[in-house]
Amino acid sequence: MSTSAADRTPARDRAPVAATDAAAQTDRVAGDGALAIPAIARDAAGELSLIASHCSSCGLHRYPPQAYCPNDQTATQTVPLSRHGRIYEAVQVHLAPAGFQAPYLIGYVDLPEGVRVFARLAAQPGYTPRNGDPVLLRFGTVRHDPSRIGPVFEVTQDSRATSAE
Repeated sequence: MSTSAADRTPARDRAPVAATDAAAQTDRVAGDGALAIPAIARDAAGELSLIASHCSSCGLHRYPPQAYCPNDQTATQTVPLSRHGRIYEAVQVHLAPAGFQAPYLIGYVDLPEGVRVFARLAAQPGYTPRNGDPVLLRFGTVRHDPSRIGPVFEVTQDSRATSAE
């Protein structure tokens, strides 16, 4: 059987598959042979949401989603994740890589399903997000050149009011 040079290129050296619209991601076979399931999809109302895998056997949720549970190798189902969460850790990036505009916030957000998501964060100017602040998922520009849409967790009004006291 003949293989092309692209087939022999290690997965880590291949260019990533990019989508300008988060919902345009599609299932594909990754370089290591594992099925890559999209982590963003549109719900019945047409809203974008983050997608996780859920194991019906042990109850584990995984983000990004996986085709099989790492605990018991049961085939998983995809489920939408909650739009509400709490900041686990946040930092402000002052020196951005190519394609990004500094300064911007990034961090880990804990969701009720027990998953921790790494994503862009947004807050009102002058407010520094703190661990435990409640956030709400929206989608917006996460990269500027080329432009990419992705998850952005925005600090909610409740946490900003609490910090002013």
